[in-house]
Amino acid sequence: MFETIHFCGVNFWNGGVEALTQRVFATGGDVLVPAAPAFAKILDDTEYHTALREGHYVILDSGVVALLCLLKYRRAVSRISGLRLIEYLFLGGGRSAIERAHILWIVPDEAEAKLIENWIAGIALPQARQSFYVAPMYRQSADLSDQQLAARIAETRPDALILCIGGGTQEKLAWHIKKLIHPCPPILCTGAAICFFTGSQARIPTWVDRACLGWLWRIFDEPKRFGPRYAGTLWNLPRMLWRYYRAHGNWN
Repeated sequence: MFETIHFCGVNFWNGGVEALTQRVFATGGDVLVPAAPAFAKILDDTEYHTALREGHYVILDSGVVALLCLLKYRRAVSRISGLRLIEYLFLGGGRSAIERAHILWIVPDEAEAKLIENWIAGIALPQARQSFYVAPMYRQSADLSDQQLAARIAETRPDALILCIGGGTQEKLAWHIKKLIHPCPPILCTGAAICFFTGSQARIPTWVDRACLGWLWRIFDEPKRFGPRYAGTLWNLPRMLWRYYRAHGNWN
């Protein structure tokens, strides 16, 4: 059994990226990467909270959530960012598994699909093993039972799905996919992490990511887009923690 850290009703993976990817590609399951802005709203989005609670592997992407877990348990916690996960799989020790895998990328638009396709070519991975599905705008819960996506998965029979759509939505989509597809291939909910490699968002240096300063880097790069998002987190996260504690008497 792998070790988990329990926080706000969610079991977070507390191990290394190598052990995580080996387990996922051997036994399946979904990897969820909740960012702080989405995690701060778990009490206002019960479906999202359920998706996290029922996820197979939820990793500590958020530096602030990792810090809160560290303070709560007073022992080492393992933080794996979405950027670190993509880097390990495509540019590091996990590449051998990816080279053999047929991947279905779920992307927000054709432009992002093209950027990923070009990046894949640039790192000399077989493009014939990459497929793309442009996700519609999921405006309500019912939209997430995406029958067209289910049909595409059944048709292409990928070895893994990589979801590159918005945080807070991709986790719920993964939850619905697991109910629609049996057996379900591994699902990696990496959100915008691929954008740091393709160039559609700021390229975050490794040291910035490991220092948990990716949010600040993104604000400097696109202040109008990310400034309000992370400013809102400063209000929503403490508020959520207070409400959760009042309801449960602890942060388990």
